[in-house]
Amino acid sequence: MKKKDIRDLRLKSPKELMKMVAEKKKELAAFTSGVVLQKEKNVKKGKLARKEIARILTLLREKEILDGSVKIAQKSV
Repeated sequence: MKKKDIRDLRLKSPKELMKMVAEKKKELAAFTSGVVLQKEKNVKKGKLARKEIARILTLLREKEILDGSVKIAQKSV
C-alpha cells in the first residue's frame, strides 16, 4: 500500500473502512484456503492482506479516538 493509498483511506468514512476490512478478511480467508489446497503460489499475498487490514483498523481507531475524545472525557467526569 502506497502513501497515496493511505491518504485516500484517511478521507473515507468509518462505514466505508469497515466494508473494506470485511472485504479484506474475506480475501484473506480465500487465500488461506487456497494455500491449504495448494492452489495459491504467492504466499506473500497473505502477509500483505494482514498488513492492509491492520492499517485500515489503525485508521479506524485513530478516527474513533479523535471523534470520541470529547465523549471519553464526558464519561469520566
